[in-house]
Amino acid sequence: MKYIVYVFFCAVFVFSVLSSASAFAQMGMGTPQMPAPNIEKKMPRNYDYSKIPDEYFAEADAFFDRCSANVNYSYYYDCTCLSTAYLNKRIIYEDEMTADGIELSIKGQCRDASGVVGQIYNDCLSKVNSFKPGIDPEKLCSCSANTYVNAMNRLQPPLNMSTRTTIRAKSHNACMRKFNYL
Repeated sequence: MKYIVYVFFCAVFVFSVLSSASAFAQMGMGTPQMPAPNIEKKMPRNYDYSKIPDEYFAEADAFFDRCSANVNYSYYYDCTCLSTAYLNKRIIYEDEMTADGIELSIKGQCRDASGVVGQIYNDCLSKVNSFKPGIDPEKLCSCSANTYVNAMNRLQPPLNMSTRTTIRAKSHNACMRKFNYL
């Protein structure tokens, strides 16, 4: 009797896994992939880089292009660093990990918000008409932009609008206090 129950539960489990994979494929989401192993593989010490397939370089270049074209990535991450991390993962895992799996595994690495400093500075300067008399716009906006970038790099918060807005306001207010403009 135990054997029959065990076989029944195994059959139900296999059916549910297969039907969910089919549902993913029907929704255009592809077949779900197994998550990356918990044990991180490392690059061998004496790896012969001349043996890297050209396809791996092309894949990493395509990732770099997508990263550079995406404002959120290019403003808040170092795309060169990310594409190098991507290439390293592809070399290590070869075909064991999908492109999406590699992108998920390197998410959050290579944070560098210096790409957004110009936007923050220019946005601040665009509000110069609302500044109180006596405020040096160049000094305040430069401080606000640099404080924002430093906070984003140091804290590494999630990149959602709420977090960015909060850190931006706190950075501006910190500079207002620093120069006694409050």
